[in-house]
Amino acid sequence: VYDVLLSCVETYEWVQPGATGLLRLWMLQVLFSVFGNNLSGLILMELMDNDVSGAVSLISFLVRCDQAPFELQSAAGNCLVQLTTADSVFLSKTPEGSEDWQNEQITKLTGMLNRHVNGLIKGLIQFDIIEAFGRC
Repeated sequence: VYDVLLSCVETYEWVQPGATGLLRLWMLQVLFSVFGNNLSGLILMELMDNDVSGAVSLISFLVRCDQAPFELQSAAGNCLVQLTTADSVFLSKTPEGSEDWQNEQITKLTGMLNRHVNGLIKGLIQFDIIEAFGRC
C-alpha cells in the first residue's frame, strides 16, 4: 500500500507541482527510519514500481529540500549512484529469493538495461539533478 501511495503522490506532484508540500519528505523519512543506510536504489525502484523517472524525481526533491536532514540527502545521493548499476534494473526474484536471469535472452536483458539507462538520463536532465546537488 505504501508504494502505491508514494507513486500516487509523485504523480500528483507532476500534475500540480508543490501540491503535496512536504508529504514526500515525510514519507521518505519513514522509509529512511525503517531501512536506514540500507535504503538502496533497488529498494527505491521496487517502491516506485520500476519507474526510474519517478525515482530520480524523488531523489531530486530530497536533495533540493532545505528541510531534509543531511543523512536523508546523503542516502538519496547513494540511491542515485546505485541507479546507475545494472542491479537496479533486474528486480525479479525466484521463489527461493534469488535472482534468475540465466534463462533470459541477452537481447531482452539488453533492452531492459537500455530502457532503464534512457529513463535515467532523461530524469537527470528533466529534474535538474546536477543543479539540485549544487544546492545541497
